[in-house]
Amino acid sequence: MILGKLYVAEAIEKVSSYLYDIREDVIAGSSGVADAERKVDESAVTFFDKKIESDLRKILLDTKNGVGLYGEEFGVEGDAETFWTIDPIDGTEQYVRGNPFYTCMLSFVEAAVPRAALIYNYATDDLYTRLPDEQTMLNGEPIYVSDRPLDRSIVELEMRRDLPERSALIDAIDRRIYTNQKIAACAGFGMTQVIKGATEGRVQISGYGKLYDYLPGQILVDGAGGVVQTPGEDVWDWANLNSIVSNKLVAGELRNIIDGVLRAS
Repeated sequence: MILGKLYVAEAIEKVSSYLYDIREDVIAGSSGVADAERKVDESAVTFFDKKIESDLRKILLDTKNGVGLYGEEFGVEGDAETFWTIDPIDGTEQYVRGNPFYTCMLSFVEAAVPRAALIYNYATDDLYTRLPDEQTMLNGEPIYVSDRPLDRSIVELEMRRDLPERSALIDAIDRRIYTNQKIAACAGFGMTQVIKGATEGRVQISGYGKLYDYLPGQILVDGAGGVVQTPGEDVWDWANLNSIVSNKLVAGELRNIIDGVLRAS
C-alpha cells in the first residue's frame, strides 16, 4: 500500500508540533549533569529518551494502514516494509554533558523504499525535513550541500576502533582532504552539517549505530543535492549501515579512496 505524500506530511507536522512543545523541557534537562542510566551496550539513556519515543510511537503507530515502528528504546513493532524509524535523542551522551549536538531523528520507509525524514536539533531549534520526492528543507526553506572540492573538504569519520582497515582508511582519506572531524556519538548532528554545507561528507564503516541513526540523515542529504553511496556496491543499499554521504563534487573521489583501501585489505 502506498500511503502518499499527504499522509507523510500530516505525520511530520504532528511530530514537529510535539517536538516544538517539549523542546524547553528537554533543554532544561541538559545541564551537564542530566541523570542517565546505562544500557547493555553502555550507551546512555535518560527519562526524555524514553518519554519522547513513547509519545512519538503513539503519534506514528498506524495499525489500520499496517505501518510499523523501529525505535531505539522500544524496538520493532508492526510491518517491516512500511515503517518509521525513531531516535528520540540521538547523541544522548552529548545531551547529558550539556553539549548542543543532540537531535531527534525520524525516517519513513514505504514498501521498502526510503521516502521521508526529519531531524530536529533541540538546542538550535532547527528542523530539517523532507517529504517524498521533494527537496530537503531547513525551517521551511530549501537547503543544499556545499560545492567545495576534496582538498577543501571537512569529512567526518565514524569507524569502530577494532576495524582492521581503520588506520589505513583514515590515513588515505586524511591525505586528500582539508581535515577530518569526529564529534562523538551524534550521527544526526554530523549529517546536518553535511546537509547545510558546513562539512562536505560523513563516512561510516563498521560504525556504532543502527538504521535509526543513519537513514534519516541519508534521506535528507540526498534531498539536499548530495550523494549517498554504499562502499563496494553499485547502488545505495539503505539497509547496509556502511555509507558515504557527501556533496556531488567529492563523491567519486571519496568512494574511490575507500573502495581502494577495502579491496587491498
